[in-house]
Amino acid sequence: MAALSTEEVRVLHVDDDPDFVDLTAAHLERVDERFTITPARGATEALDLLADEPIDCVVSDYDMPGQNGIELLKEVRADHPDLPFILFTGKGSEEVASDALSAGGTDYLQKESTYDQYELLANRILNAVEQYRASERAANLERIRSLLVDINQAIVRASSREEIEAEVCEIISDAEPYRFAWLGEVESETDEIKPREWAGVDEGYLDEVTVKADESSRGRGPGGTAARERRVAVAQDVHATPAFEPWREAASERGFRSVAAFPLEAEDDLYGVLLVYADRPEAFDDDERELLAELGDDIGHAIHHQQVKHQRQLFEKAVEASGHSIYVTDPTGEIEYVNPAFEATTGYSAAEAVGRNPRILKSGEHDRGFYDELWETILSGEVWRSEVTNSKRSGETYVVDQTIAPVTDESGDISHFVAVNANITDHKGREEELREARNRREALFQNPNNAIIETEFEGDSIIIQSTNQTFLEVFDYEREAVVGEPLGEVLVPDDVDAQARYDDIKQRVYQGEGIDAEVRRQARQGPREFRLSVFPIDIADGRRGSYAIYTDITERKEREQRLERYETIIEASGDAVYLLDPAGHFRFVNEALTEITGYPEEELLGEHVSKVMDDPDIETGASLILELIDGEKNRGKFEMTAYTADGEAIPMENHIALITAEDGSLEASAGIVRDISERKAREERLEQFTSLVSHDLRNPLSVAGGSVELARQDCQSEHLDRVSGALERMESLIEDLLAWARMGERVEVQEPVDIAAVVEGCWQTVPTAEARLRTATDLSIIADRSRLQQLIENLIRNAVEHGGDSVTVTVGELADGNGFFVEDDGPGISDEDRENVLESGYSRKDDGTGLGLAIVGEIVDAHGWDVRVTESETGGARFEISGVGTV
Repeated sequence: MAALSTEEVRVLHVDDDPDFVDLTAAHLERVDERFTITPARGATEALDLLADEPIDCVVSDYDMPGQNGIELLKEVRADHPDLPFILFTGKGSEEVASDALSAGGTDYLQKESTYDQYELLANRILNAVEQYRASERAANLERIRSLLVDINQAIVRASSREEIEAEVCEIISDAEPYRFAWLGEVESETDEIKPREWAGVDEGYLDEVTVKADESSRGRGPGGTAARERRVAVAQDVHATPAFEPWREAASERGFRSVAAFPLEAEDDLYGVLLVYADRPEAFDDDERELLAELGDDIGHAIHHQQVKHQRQLFEKAVEASGHSIYVTDPTGEIEYVNPAFEATTGYSAAEAVGRNPRILKSGEHDRGFYDELWETILSGEVWRSEVTNSKRSGETYVVDQTIAPVTDESGDISHFVAVNANITDHKGREEELREARNRREALFQNPNNAIIETEFEGDSIIIQSTNQTFLEVFDYEREAVVGEPLGEVLVPDDVDAQARYDDIKQRVYQGEGIDAEVRRQARQGPREFRLSVFPIDIADGRRGSYAIYTDITERKEREQRLERYETIIEASGDAVYLLDPAGHFRFVNEALTEITGYPEEELLGEHVSKVMDDPDIETGASLILELIDGEKNRGKFEMTAYTADGEAIPMENHIALITAEDGSLEASAGIVRDISERKAREERLEQFTSLVSHDLRNPLSVAGGSVELARQDCQSEHLDRVSGALERMESLIEDLLAWARMGERVEVQEPVDIAAVVEGCWQTVPTAEARLRTATDLSIIADRSRLQQLIENLIRNAVEHGGDSVTVTVGELADGNGFFVEDDGPGISDEDRENVLESGYSRKDDGTGLGLAIVGEIVDAHGWDVRVTESETGGARFEISGVGTV
């Protein structure tokens, strides 16, 4: 049994069968006295109990009225993502187990009619709860530490006390399990704690309550105690804490279950109290209180620091409003503060200037004696003023009228210097504008991806003034061969249509119009398609020119032409067909698809595929379509739901194929969809049948089996043995019936399967007593792995049942390599029986189900194989499976 503390383990058992719930509770509480079982008859009752009661683990049946166990699991996961959830059900199938685990289930256990299942269930619960509680403790500490980091980062960023208080309340109220936080300050005259800031689920709470810091009834709660005694104070359950009575009703209405209060103090001054409200009792354990107390200290010191900074901030606000460049230094000359005008004037940001010396602004135009005089004046306490030539970060010089004044502290010592710089340079604007224009031009011409030229109009010609290196490489020119030459003669093809189009573009550019067009030009690689972008520019003295950018779009045009050919081909298809661009948007749909969906073509083209296909793997576009393809076969198949324009849901089978370019990049995804409504209806009827068998029969069988085991503990009787035997017989019947029913399901996926590995696995799962196994094949075949496993398990079981406990079972390869055989050295099958053993209901034993070998036949048929029943060399039974695809 799992190691766990002695504390209570609270289990919510959800099952629509009250007898089974009572039986399970009796067994679990007998196994371990720590269990407390709370019953629920269905999903709705379970969710209500979860909202109100502390639960450590949910144990649920699958097939229940209203919502089944998987649906309940999904709802539980929405509010309790890590709470242990065990599916304990009579509906046993790989599909249900897979769905449970995929939906976030902790474990899956099938109901049986033996006492051992309850010990196994108890062990699974205790293990899950132990891991859950350990994870919860670790996550809780990490949650609080993360909260402290977020708040401390916000405190560091905050620029005022008000901002600190607002950020603290906002961050805490957004963190689970907290719902509300407020920060108050003690009013000296009345001792009332007046709210300064709050956030979260308020709904008028602070309007209804009064909290004081005195010894009255409204001062003995967590807030008043924290303020009065300067310590952390907690009400772990507002319903059960007597001191919380004045506020209990208002807190309960808003879902507040526990409260903690923390004094905010620094330098022996109390700056207020922080109160935090959680939505569950016992929310503040020792670790959480200790860490939150540290947070209270951090907030108190941050508020204290903001108070100290307040006077300085008033000074800085006045300085920031000044139009002059101002900086403040310490007595050694290290810059402590610069205003926005300083940043705008010098080009140095505050982060770059603070901590450095004003020497960063020296231009080199003043000698050492100039600065010696400056320091002598200001160190004597006098104001210094002069014109100074400074340098910007960019290196550009400018002239200021500079005034530097010393600032003294209370003792008369110089604590700071303030320098005010009035910019008296008024001739730099145009120079800076020209510099920026030159930088933009240089950046443009450094573009390595596109061919770029600069031109100027001369009469009726456009003359090339300069080019970037990409232009020379793309069009195979030397620079001296094109600069100064007419563009039309260098680049435009010598045919009537091209020249006419060039003349039109030239005229439009000369009139100041920008151009965005597609043109064909001769390049180093031969004729290529380009997107031409032309931007007119004014040069100087009334002259005009342009920048022309050539972007090679040849490959894109070729892809478009190929896709157009694909569209023509599939337009005539009888299936519903579509093409998606790489981002998952419709670029083509045929008539069959518009008929199925009810959307006209114009409403689909350009829309995302999720408009009609409600599949989470499709909604994000081509990236997830790629994940659906089968390995490297460039195609994939999956089921989905399509929605018509009227909102009707249609189950579909979607076949996806990729259309790629020569370089392997994705051009489009082609899809073929087929309506599978009838098939899904058949599967639903089959599901209803298997549900009836697995749930409605297994549940009472499990109750009967558990009751027999309880009865054995009170008395011994051969009648109980007969009952146990009958129950085991019924369990076998159900297993075979369910397996036979599922054989009607089609083979979805076939893959390479190693027969020897499957046989070894089956031998471990089938009861074989003293029987022996010989595996004489290394054959790999194409099959549905789970169906093949069922086939071999049934043949092994048949050999042991009819050949005895010491039978030898051999699995080998057919002589022609076209399949495999399973044989034994038992009594064999008579000639007359061989023709009937694969039929449903036929059995060679009086107590047989007649389904085991019928299932073998169904699996063979589902794969398109053949089966032959014959005799082994020792006279035993031999089953030969042929027509099998091999690897």
